[in-house]
Amino acid sequence: MTDTPKIRLRDVRKSFGPKHVLRGLNLDVDVGVGESVVVIGGSGPGKSVILKCILGLLQADSGSIEIDGREVAGLGGRELGATTLSITHDMASARKIAHRIAMLYRGEIIWAGPVSDIDSSHNEYVEQFINGLAEGPIQMEVLKT
Repeated sequence: MTDTPKIRLRDVRKSFGPKHVLRGLNLDVDVGVGESVVVIGGSGPGKSVILKCILGLLQADSGSIEIDGREVAGLGGRELGATTLSITHDMASARKIAHRIAMLYRGEIIWAGPVSDIDSSHNEYVEQFINGLAEGPIQMEVLKT
């Protein structure tokens, strides 16, 4: 371990409108080879927001984020030169952060393309999913015991 942590967050704040998600978060990720750090918590306290701020997919409202001692807060994902793979069921988030989208259904990618093409995919599964429709080819599967 070195004096400079791999990732350092200081007083990181992020809000979405009136909802304050990160409220002055401080965290050092300084692990040795083969070790990992896991952030745990219930649904909604900001675990994904922390990662997205570190990766530059979201910009923190304030605070400092350093990777290997280099300030990255405010640089944005078009990071830093970073390539990322995110997963979500929230289309608003997907549209905001993605350059390309791939839809997974029953263990296969059934459509992939630029985010700008998803509304004109002409794929009935994609159309049902992105519009949140109850009726369509995607059916809720019931587990049989």
